[in-house]
Amino acid sequence: DKDGVKIWLNHIQRIGFVLIHNSPNTAEATEKMMKKIAYIRNSIFGTFSVWDNKASNHEDTAFTSLEIEPHTDGTYVHDAPGLQTLHCLQREAIGGDNQFVDVLAIANEMQNQHSQEFETLCKVQVPGRYIGENIHLQTHRPVFRTNNDGAVLQVSFNNHDRAPFRLPDDEMARFYEAYGIFHRLAHQARRQFKYCLNPGTILTFDNWRLLHGRAALTGYRQLCGGYHNREDLESQLRANNL
Repeated sequence: DKDGVKIWLNHIQRIGFVLIHNSPNTAEATEKMMKKIAYIRNSIFGTFSVWDNKASNHEDTAFTSLEIEPHTDGTYVHDAPGLQTLHCLQREAIGGDNQFVDVLAIANEMQNQHSQEFETLCKVQVPGRYIGENIHLQTHRPVFRTNNDGAVLQVSFNNHDRAPFRLPDDEMARFYEAYGIFHRLAHQARRQFKYCLNPGTILTFDNWRLLHGRAALTGYRQLCGGYHNREDLESQLRANNL
């Protein structure tokens, strides 16, 4: 109901994600819940979709059982998704825990302890690229996108989708040093919230704030979900005075 949606949005605004327990274990119920925020965004993966780790015809690690390191989605599109929702419909597997990292905390530490490296990650336009059948998406965005006051508005970080690029030698060295600091901070165990998604629990998280990843798994897992635009989240926050 309306009060439930308000609580849902408030959790995302405060800490970057929300878990909804005791959901009907169906794709239809998940899709209906997502539409309580706004229409579901279309992407190269479709709108609302159902997938598993046995697909062999898709050029994306999400459709495998491999480990996926913490990242954001959509680094290869000009307007990265604002929210992502996932619901595990079937799970007959060992492993596959999801991981989440709050980048606002990383940004704060880098601003205080690695200010020059933080500035580098605000300036260097990192190329993201996705290539598939009849698809070649690419854009450039810094790791940290900030406002005029220096506050972080958006993080973009995905090693799997980072395209090759070249800067002058001294600039390239500074970039790799800064990128390495960010990467190490994101992989610190104390920064990672780990959670095993099971049928009946729906996860929604802020893709502009959190990195998300997944441990490798053995067995079968089926999920459903999709994306929302950032402006639709912000619209709902304003409408609900959050």
